[in-house]
Amino acid sequence: MKSVFNIVFLLLPVVLFASPDASDKGLRRDLDKQFKAGAYELMLLEVPDKLQLAGKYYQLKSSGATRAYVYVGRVSTVRSASGKTRGEGTTAEYFDYYVVYDPQLLVTNVKVLRYLASHGQMISAPSWLKQFRGYKPGQPLEVGMQVDAISGATISVNSITFDIRKNSSILKQLVREIE
Repeated sequence: MKSVFNIVFLLLPVVLFASPDASDKGLRRDLDKQFKAGAYELMLLEVPDKLQLAGKYYQLKSSGATRAYVYVGRVSTVRSASGKTRGEGTTAEYFDYYVVYDPQLLVTNVKVLRYLASHGQMISAPSWLKQFRGYKPGQPLEVGMQVDAISGATISVNSITFDIRKNSSILKQLVREIE
């Protein structure tokens, strides 16, 4: 019994704090529904270290053509008393999510994969997340304007909105470089 406890204790940080990526079963299941299962490949896009991302970008190809881009990332929802989000090392409260873009970089889908925070779970609702569909880098994307606020989920709403806006802009730069 002690050895089972030791194994669980040793693996728990790896499971809890591992960054999300394209191997996530929920993401793969959703991509298999949207793009014929087994008929596509995901290729990791290289991102300069200076960007310090909490996620990864992928190019989805089928029959040699780009069919989509995918961003899989983690957002910290922990704020200090000063109101600033704590650094990258803080993983106590966060959520993992993905964004699927069409080849023209329009958002086609956003989904929260895991929500490990004490407040704000309401952002996981598909009915709320669908408001990001059609967003294209460079367009305005502000809470209270293009994005509905949610009472009790202020930090999560602002965090995912900022993250989608920022990562869409970065993806636009990456796509320019690979074309």
